[in-house]
Amino acid sequence: MRQFEGIETARGLGYYDVPREAELSEVAAELDCTESTASALLRKAERAPVDAALVR
Repeated sequence: MRQFEGIETARGLGYYDVPREAELSEVAAELDCTESTASALLRKAERAPVDAALVR
C-alpha cells in the first residue's frame, strides 16, 4: 500500500524525529512523487490511527 510505503519511508528518513531529520521534500524524492502527493499520503496514513484512538 502506498500510504504504508510513505510512512515507512518518512520514519526511516527521520521525518518524525524531534528535531526533524528530514524534510517533506526528501520524503517526496525517495517516493518519486511531488511534495503535495507525499503530504497527502502521510496525512491519510496518519489519520487512521488517530481516528481509531479518538473513537470511544
